[in-house]
Amino acid sequence: MSEPSLKADIGVGIDHGQLYIYDLGAPIDLGGPDALEALDDAQNSGRYVGRSGDLVNMLSPVQWHFDAPMRVEVWAGEPAPEETGWDHVVDLDLNAPTGQLAFQAPTEEEYASCAIPHGRYRIRVSGRGYDRANPQGGGGDSYRVQLWPRTGDRPPALRQRWAGWASLMG
Repeated sequence: MSEPSLKADIGVGIDHGQLYIYDLGAPIDLGGPDALEALDDAQNSGRYVGRSGDLVNMLSPVQWHFDAPMRVEVWAGEPAPEETGWDHVVDLDLNAPTGQLAFQAPTEEEYASCAIPHGRYRIRVSGRGYDRANPQGGGGDSYRVQLWPRTGDRPPALRQRWAGWASLMG
């Protein structure tokens, strides 16, 4: 299992230091409790990637970056851990009932999307370039989402924590 079956490079929008990740067919409410619960989970857990139902909220140390590089990879099984070169890495579950994965800033109506096989996934959300990024406005930061099929549910797991969260979040 040395290569993903699908690789896609897209630009995603981050605003207010957040990026939503979800399937377009998932029953979520971006303007309601799902968004607030995912944000609370991200902050209160110390993972800075949170989940509520089928909505993932990834926090970023940059205030905004409206064309942040995102690599999406689909694997047949869990990829080998590759934390070297990544500042922050979190694993969690995500359902993709339609296979239309959306990446959306919480303040924007538009979203970037990537077609993947529909299914139940474990995903690994990784970010890097945090120390080089301009905290007030994008550049220097980039991201990766790796997905692989799952048969059961597992709790989120913090694989690597960026040390800079302590100074940003207090």
